Amino acid sequence: FFRNADDALSATKAIYGSLSEGGYYGTDFVVLTELQADYLDGRGSYTPAGNFRHDSRNIQRIAGVWASIYGSINRANLVLKKVPGIHMDETLKDQYLAEARFLRALGYFHLVRLWGPVPLRTEPASNLDDLAAPRAPVDAVYALIVEDLQHAEASLPDHYGASDIGRATKWAAKMLLADAYLTREQWPQAAAKAAEVIGSGQFSLVRVRQADDFLEVFGPTVLACPEEIIAAKFVTGSGPQTSLVSFSNHQSAGYSTAGFRTLLGDTQSVVLAGWDTTDLRRAYNLYSASPRDRQFLSAAEPELFKKYRDPSGNGGTDIYIYRYPEALLLFAEAQAMASGAPTPAAYDAVNQVRRRAYGLDPNTPGPVDLAGLGLEDFRNAVLMERAHEFTLEAKRWFDLVRTRQALPVIQALNEPITEKNLLWPIPLEELANNKALSLADQNPGW
Repeated sequence: FFRNADDALSATKAIYGSLSEGGYYGTDFVVLTELQADYLDGRGSYTPAGNFRHDSRNIQRIAGVWASIYGSINRANLVLKKVPGIHMDETLKDQYLAEARFLRALGYFHLVRLWGPVPLRTEPASNLDDLAAPRAPVDAVYALIVEDLQHAEASLPDHYGASDIGRATKWAAKMLLADAYLTREQWPQAAAKAAEVIGSGQFSLVRVRQADDFLEVFGPTVLACPEEIIAAKFVTGSGPQTSLVSFSNHQSAGYSTAGFRTLLGDTQSVVLAGWDTTDLRRAYNLYSASPRDRQFLSAAEPELFKKYRDPSGNGGTDIYIYRYPEALLLFAEAQAMASGAPTPAAYDAVNQVRRRAYGLDPNTPGPVDLAGLGLEDFRNAVLMERAHEFTLEAKRWFDLVRTRQALPVIQALNEPITEKNLLWPIPLEELANNKALSLADQNPGW
């Protein structure tokens, strides 16, 4: 198959295709991680996943996330193995290899945060014998992530033409690297990489004056917007489609043709209970009981989401992996932590996001600006800003875990979370098929 530049391109694009699978950004990676956060509950067969009483069906869904991410990594490994031997333009070859490294790093970043030590596979697997690999230490996984991303940022382009929207740029690599550094509490490095993204001039906040202006970011017909750093792309009418529209909507709401309301807002959560009603993100994200929303909000389900809307049901809504507001908020947190106190630059970054959320000019100081906070209060304010900005974008659970807040915050909601739940179970299929593992390698408590 790997004979020429066209083959190299096809194989590289196939890695991106794995992002849209049901076990990845298509459904369960996003749904299962968000259900473990403090602001959501599950309904139907996803209920056990939302209250940390995982049944066999949801454990199988977790196994599906594992399989989808490792499938993506295997596709990346195949490109990294085969493309170097193709006679083609060397600059283009380096770009394809850099894209593969970026997507492999993305996969391992998710794996190491969800499962801890994981098998580190850097060669393509074609049979069960090729799967044999022990669980690598967390430090080793992050070392590969950083190595891959440093290669990627050096060889990826600044941007692409209209026909290649959705492919990784050097800014996507820098953003993922910043996130990895943030998770590892390497504050100066995280702030520096986020600052590179901010200073690139490639991205900006979409101006919002009323709640539905957020459709310019999340609407089903949006192909790209100034905030997009990297996204899982879904095709309107055919090809891969996301289930998040129907999972987060009510079937009678008019925003989806077959809503299941799988994801319900937890009204006890500080994320929802403390959400300012004049914040336009709240009005955009949550149904109201007004006739305009065509929604009856029962006492049992008072908070339902409408972030992803697609009345046609064609499934063209993209799911963001990174948006520009994350560069700003990541920088704000990392810069403050690196400095030991919030700096003017850190305040400016978080306040740009806040101003936009209230319909103000992001670049003009306004009445919603944060000011005069100590380090802990500032960091908590940034984390809450992230919670409101990135609902249903697979961010909140990871924020709670990395800041060591998952147990106290979720236990305060009377959920039966324990240390066991900070990591997911290694799939039984992996323990059976990977000859370097045994049942003793399972995560504690599972």
